[in-house]
Amino acid sequence: MPDSRTYADLESGLWAHFDPAFCPCKGHGWLLSDFDTHHRCPIHGVGVPDPRGEDEEETRVPFDWEAHEIQMLRNAYARYRQCARHTGFKGSFKELCVSVKGSVPVSPKEWVEAAYIAASWTIQNEVL
Repeated sequence: MPDSRTYADLESGLWAHFDPAFCPCKGHGWLLSDFDTHHRCPIHGVGVPDPRGEDEEETRVPFDWEAHEIQMLRNAYARYRQCARHTGFKGSFKELCVSVKGSVPVSPKEWVEAAYIAASWTIQNEVL
């Protein structure tokens, strides 16, 4: 069992990142720590069944993982678009994503990857 400080840090959820590609839970909603304890991700774990089967009510209804993944990716794309807007970018974020990717992204994951690159580019270049 981890010491109380480490456990409190894990329970706090401060480790979570809005992009499932960078979040320690990888978008699955739960983090399995090195101490073999599960911790719900405050961003991706909402409504996700407890992997230990302890959430009786949540495990009664089949969980729609596909819908969960699409919603997570939509949220990540929106956050990256918001980051670009905060730098002063006023153009079409969708067109910027296509431009930095070099082609039109096909899957939702590709759109989020392109949005990450586009937002990073606007932050680095302070595009106005």
